[in-house]
Amino acid sequence: GAIQQGTLLVAVLTFVIGFVSINFIQNRIGKENIEDVLMLYPREYVIGIGCKRDTEYNLIEKAVLGKLNELDIDIKDVAAAASIDLKSKEKGLLRFVSKYHLEYVTYSADELNAINGDFEESEFVKKTTGVGNVCERAAVRYAGLDSKIICHKELKEEVTIAIVKRKVTIGNW
Repeated sequence: GAIQQGTLLVAVLTFVIGFVSINFIQNRIGKENIEDVLMLYPREYVIGIGCKRDTEYNLIEKAVLGKLNELDIDIKDVAAAASIDLKSKEKGLLRFVSKYHLEYVTYSADELNAINGDFEESEFVKKTTGVGNVCERAAVRYAGLDSKIICHKELKEEVTIAIVKRKVTIGNW
């Protein structure tokens, strides 16, 4: 069928504006027609993520999407995934963030250790990475200290995730 006017604009904006979920709707309310309405919603969530080396993509996807589903959060409302720099080239993570068009940011152990907060520390993770909690600290580092942890770190098979809700203002979309 024919492409509705405005569809291309939405596709371009979705590509250009990585932090905004865009919904293009045509709706009828009562007797009034509302046509070609562009609604912008901020992507409020950040996923902090850690995994064992060479974790398969499908395990990462299953863990993240499963937790988001439990919390009734749409993947389109997620702005980014954050982790430690040791995971910057992790193939499963890279494939996941690419598929879902998420920004992927990694931080050094020093940057993560500089984040203050009440984080559940792991001696094993600290010995391995230099920081006792990667996923919560990485998500908070990205989202900002005024963010709220929605899901503290959870281990799902080989994947550890935390979900943080950013405080969104017009200036930080």
